[in-house]
Formats: sequence, C-alpha cells, structure tokens
Amino acid sequence: MLEDNPNLKMHWISPVILVDIRKFLVWEAPQSIQLEIRNNYDKALSLEKESKQLLEKAKQQVEDLIEQAAGGT
Repeated sequence: MLEDNPNLKMHWISPVILVDIRKFLVWEAPQSIQLEIRNNYDKALSLEKESKQLLEKAKQQVEDLIEQAAGGT
C-alpha cells in the first residue's frame, strides 16, 4: 500500500464541511487589545523598513571602503 512506503510523504487532509465552518467561533478581542496588536504590527513594519535601510547603508559603506583600499579615491 502507498501509506506503508516510508519514502512517500503523504498528507491526509480531512474534508471540511461548510456546516463545520459555520460552527467555528472567533473571539472578538476587546478594543484595547486590538489597538495594542495594531500598534505592535505598525512598529514591526517600521523597524523592518529601518533595518533594511541600515543594511543598505552598511553595504554601501563596505563597498566604499573596498574601493578606497583598492586605490579608488
């Protein structure tokens, strides 16, 4: 049988019935928690953007130093 073969990676996904989805409950977090999550998300995006800018700046500085060491300017 296929499932007895250790070299085969099979993933069995049980079918989801629409009725089951309707029974799924989602917790509506209080406004204060939603705001805290939003603030943390916004801060994370800002820090990610800043880190990318710092990385590019560092790369440029390394390139400039390599050029200087090679007798460029």
